[in-house]
Amino acid sequence: MAFSPSDRIVVERALATGALTVRFADGRTVTYRSLVELERLLSLIDGSLAAAAGTPASALVRVGHASGVR
Repeated sequence: MAFSPSDRIVVERALATGALTVRFADGRTVTYRSLVELERLLSLIDGSLAAAAGTPASALVRVGHASGVR
């Protein structure tokens, strides 16, 4: 599926307001299960837009501690 910059804006606004239902420019309305799911969609859109532009997508890596390691 190809994403557009307007798709990114719609998802970003939903995240900012805590909304789980998104209406895309093509008329589709989708209700997501969680904000985490919307964050994943935003990452997918970023990667798709970067690939279409021929630029590498950036990645957010979360690093946690192993139990007892500081």
